[in-house]
Amino acid sequence: MEPSSVASPSQTTPATQAEPAAQAELAATLTNAETFPLKPNGKAKVSEIAADCGNNRKKSTTWDHFEKNKDHRGETIGRKIEMYLHEWSVDGIFTLTVDNASSNGATIKFLQTLTKDWKGTVLEHEFLHIRCCAHILNLIMGDGLKKIDASIARVREAMRYVKSSPNRNQTFRSFMERLGIESKCLLSLNVPTTWNSTYLPYVRYC
Repeated sequence: MEPSSVASPSQTTPATQAEPAAQAELAATLTNAETFPLKPNGKAKVSEIAADCGNNRKKSTTWDHFEKNKDHRGETIGRKIEMYLHEWSVDGIFTLTVDNASSNGATIKFLQTLTKDWKGTVLEHEFLHIRCCAHILNLIMGDGLKKIDASIARVREAMRYVKSSPNRNQTFRSFMERLGIESKCLLSLNVPTTWNSTYLPYVRYC
């Protein structure tokens, strides 16, 4: 989670000139935020959900401020989070939503120890770690799908065969037309890290 590179004085642009004002606005917004979920995935995002005083609804804003950190150790990630909390004048965390990776558990423990005496600490961090429901659902579905591994493998290989050649793709489309099957969707392969990526390709296949 490395901060985005900042231009040198000789490379100053209107965007870099506006950065201090943007950081000040970000700090003010996050200070009043109700939640502060962090998603360190690829070029990660910090999202804040704050009260919209005008109509009592909630508003959500997302900033792209981070790039993936090469060091995935829990303490390293925790220190990065600490750095940004100080930078944005955030003096308390209610929850962090992360999946069940061991490094994330270490991050939570590090932050629990580090911030337990901060004035914004809520319920002594009893609910600091909110586990990612999508990740849990992916694990559950992945375990259940093992019972039909053989069937999934056969369908996957059939789709891979069609997708591996433009000519095969065209032949497949021509058969669809002859059978009166109208669809603009192409075949797609599932990926292990996306919980619904097994469902969608097989709906198209069937």
